[in-house]
This record gives sequence, structure tokens and C-alpha cells, in this order.
Amino acid sequence: MDNSFSNSISYDNLTGLPGEKIFFDILERAMVKSMRSEHYLFSLLSISIANIEKLPQEIGKDKMDRIWSTVGERLLFSSRASDIVGRVSEDQFAIILDDIREESDSIRVAERIIRSLSAPINVGDDLEVFLEVYAGVVISLDEFESPQDMFQAAFNCSLKAQESGHVKVVMANPERYNQSMARLKLEHDIYDAMASRRFKPYYLPILEADSKTIKGFEILWRWKDTQGNIYTPDYFMDICHRDKITINIGYDLLKQALKDLNYAKTLSPLPENFKLHFNVDSCLFYDSDLCDSLILECSQAKLYPNYLRLEVNEEIILQDPAKATDIVERLKE
Repeated sequence: MDNSFSNSISYDNLTGLPGEKIFFDILERAMVKSMRSEHYLFSLLSISIANIEKLPQEIGKDKMDRIWSTVGERLLFSSRASDIVGRVSEDQFAIILDDIREESDSIRVAERIIRSLSAPINVGDDLEVFLEVYAGVVISLDEFESPQDMFQAAFNCSLKAQESGHVKVVMANPERYNQSMARLKLEHDIYDAMASRRFKPYYLPILEADSKTIKGFEILWRWKDTQGNIYTPDYFMDICHRDKITINIGYDLLKQALKDLNYAKTLSPLPENFKLHFNVDSCLFYDSDLCDSLILECSQAKLYPNYLRLEVNEEIILQDPAKATDIVERLKE
């Protein structure tokens, strides 16, 4: 097969991606930054194309160039603007995932890249090429002496993926891999639960100290999965905060709670000064539609807004005292 690799000293002439030398220079800077800052986390992906030698010999250099060019474009499209995509050999690409939030991000991106590269590539003459793509992943938390050592570890992982015959992504540290997969499954389950509205309000009675009568309820955030298991916020809230989906979930909980309260009113009169207490997180509190949404939900439930008592953590107020003061004044109105 005609060799189409045209890696110059700095950039690959065909794809425009950084070549081996400049890519390893960037990787070394990322490693130094990681050692200096405990808050900086990055990962390195080695992307291997396994079936290049199996492609028809007569495919020709022009068509091979089109394949490599398409691979480069898809890698850039599947990555973030801050990530560095490099072509370090003819059939070997690597990506530095810069400043990731958590280790599971590496698996998520690797799987997205594999899906992108596995789509057929049209090279003309009604010919479509399908690539066999595998990824190896290493995290900056693992210690390496040099950029070459780090890349070799990622490359070895991609070879293990090829040898397995069924696994597309292999991470150098099996324990990190298992934790990442569990994290990704939890994310999937949370989004599925949100779409299916399986986050439900549970109610904790608030009693009058003297008479022991109920003067209100605290709305508790709870998630009930398809097996009937009920989870408290400490199990799912960090992901919800991270992706700011507490806004949608919070409004759903409030809507259901107000609907339940309206139904309770039809059964018997509510005690004087009855309140629904709802703990508002930072995403929901600073949502620009908070006041209008509360008025709308109360209106639809045929209840006055003063049935609600919003509780906000002091740390949330201190995030932006001026804006928080403005929100509180509008809520009072």
C-alpha cells in the first residue's frame, strides 16, 4: 500500500494536525502543569486504526489521503476546542483531553470518537470504507517519567483493546476504568430518570412545638429507580449540580408538590400559616426564570405563592451577594 503519511517536523501536511515532535512537546507541558497543580486533570487517548492493512491494495494513494483527511476532521469535530489532536504516525492518532472534570470524561470522549470514526467513509467511485477503531486511555493521575512513556502506555492499552476482540476502550488503570464506567452508568440513569420524571417529592412533616400539629411539610428530593429503590440526594446530586439539571428537576418537584397540596386542600382545610418548605440549590436560585416560574406553577395549582417557603444555604447567597439580594427582593414581591 502506498504510504500517505507526510508528517513534517511540526505538523502533518495532509491533515494539518500536530506531528509527533510538537505533540509530545505539548504533552510534556501538560504533564508539568499537572504536577504543579493538584486541580488540573488531563488524559491522553491513543487512537488506533486496526484494519488499514486489510484495505484493498488497489485503493490507491488518493483514496488513502481522503481516508486520513476524514479521520483528522472527525477527530477534531469529536473533540473540544481546548483538546489537542495529533497524528504521531501513519495510522496512529493521539488526543490530549485538556482540563477534564473527572476521569469518566475520558471514556465518554473515547466512545464518542470511536462512533464517529466507525461511520463509513466515502472515498469515491461508490466505495465506502469502514475502519476498525480502538482507544487506549491514561490519566495524568498515573505517574510517567516522560511524554513518550505516557503515550506508550496509552498505545499499549489500544493494542489490548484490539486483542480483546470485543472491548473498544481500555484504560491503563483497571480500577479507574471500573469507577468511570460506574459513573457513566449513573449519569445515564439520572438523565433517563429525569426524562421519565422519576424524581419525586417526598414529604417530611414539620410539627408545631406546643400542639404537635402539622404546620407544614419539607419537600425532599428523592429518586425512585425502575426497581423501586429510593435514593437520597447524596447519591445523585453532584452530577445534577455539575450538569445544572437541578433546575428542571427542581421545577418538576415543585410542580408536583403544589399539585399534591391543592389536592390536600380539597380533603380538609389547611392549618393556619401552613407552608411547603423547599431547599433551593444554587442553580435553581440563580435561574433567571425562578420568580416567573414560581408564579406560573402556583397559578396552575390554584394556590397563592405564600404557601411556599424557599430555603437557601448561606453559601449560595455569598456566591453573588448583590444578585442574591435582588432575587430575594423579587421573591418577596
